[in-house]
Amino acid sequence: MPIGRRRTGLSATACALGALVTASVAIATPPCPAFDYRVVFQDPVCSAVLLRDSGRPLANLFLREWPSGDYVSFADLVRPAPSEAERWTFLDANSDGTASANDAFQHWTPGSCGTDLIVYMGANATSLGGSQGLTFREGWVLDCMGSRTDPNLPLLVVGGGTAGLNAVGIAVAWLLSRRDT
Repeated sequence: MPIGRRRTGLSATACALGALVTASVAIATPPCPAFDYRVVFQDPVCSAVLLRDSGRPLANLFLREWPSGDYVSFADLVRPAPSEAERWTFLDANSDGTASANDAFQHWTPGSCGTDLIVYMGANATSLGGSQGLTFREGWVLDCMGSRTDPNLPLLVVGGGTAGLNAVGIAVAWLLSRRDT
């Protein structure tokens, strides 16, 4: 087999390897959580106010009560505010029955805002399929992929990382094609 063909084969192999690495990076990028939110505290209530519509019905969102371990639907916890007797509630600001922008998970916590909530998701309390932890700390913001203010950051990271891997793949392909065998 002529040397030129072997070099072409090496280049094609290196390019294919670069494409696979690039695809794996794009696939491995974590998805956004179900809820983007900001935390506000107005003593005695700490609220995780949703930044966007999630489209998830409140009937499919659950809180695990302590100490019983029972799952309670947030549809059953829709109230204007929590109280000492009912520490966790959900403020359905637009009364649409879904977790949407400006709605809030609320916690009765006099004096400070410092706890976590796990919201379980599923068709019913016996068929849960996922969860998301919410951090209740005054001033905390979770805006798709982390606590930050720039909504374009994930695109820059993924795009920049992909472009960088492509450049490395092309350089490796070029080096392999120039190699004498």
